[in-house]
Amino acid sequence: MTGYAASAAGRILEGTMYVECPQCHALYRISRHQLAAADGWVRCGECNHIFEARETLSDEDEKHPQLPLGYPDDIPTEPALDPEPSDCSPVEATADTVAKTHRKRWIATLLWSLGILALLTLLAGQYVLSIRDQLAETPMLRPWLTRLCELRGCTLPPLRALNRIELLSRNVFTHPNIAHALMLTATIDNTAPFPQPYPALQISFSNLQGQVVAIGRFKPAQYLPPNINPAHLMPPDTPVSISVSFKDPGAQAVSYEFSFH
Repeated sequence: MTGYAASAAGRILEGTMYVECPQCHALYRISRHQLAAADGWVRCGECNHIFEARETLSDEDEKHPQLPLGYPDDIPTEPALDPEPSDCSPVEATADTVAKTHRKRWIATLLWSLGILALLTLLAGQYVLSIRDQLAETPMLRPWLTRLCELRGCTLPPLRALNRIELLSRNVFTHPNIAHALMLTATIDNTAPFPQPYPALQISFSNLQGQVVAIGRFKPAQYLPPNINPAHLMPPDTPVSISVSFKDPGAQAVSYEFSFH
């Protein structure tokens, strides 16, 4: 057995391994004990690159292949062109290095997660703002939407509850001053606990068979008295008298129905 082969075999038995830096390809000798202490992480002494040594770990020095055991001693060997890797390895495989590497990875993961969370929050806020008119009709959500709009500089539509607007009285009769016309007088009341916009008023006329023969829809400005601004909100529990004139649908209209929209 040659002197080099015997030396290499001895190093393997002693737990000596070879590791190659994936960045600068420098080759170093390292022991199993050093790897275990650093959890497999090492720092290259040439380029200071930190890498996982177990990915490039080998039992043999590829730059200095071992001679077969039992090779005749009398065959002359050529001197090695490259020096054998030194036992004084420049690898800094310490627990502190591993801890710093893990800490950097943890911080990067945390920052990445916070960035994703911020983006998702922004997208969710944009979506909520895009459907705020529908959501604002839910009283439970309105305080949160109001605060969000205060921050974003937007406005919410007023609450609406058409089912809380009641028709207290109604009367349809021939218009006293206009031929072939009818007049409606009625009283409406907002029974909701909050003010809401005045609704559109619809009158549907039907014949004896129950078929609709005429429909009239009127905006607040058409049926409210002159002293009420239609742009204002309808106050709660305050009856409002209304009146409107429209064309007589004829003798075929024998019944009518009111609805708010």
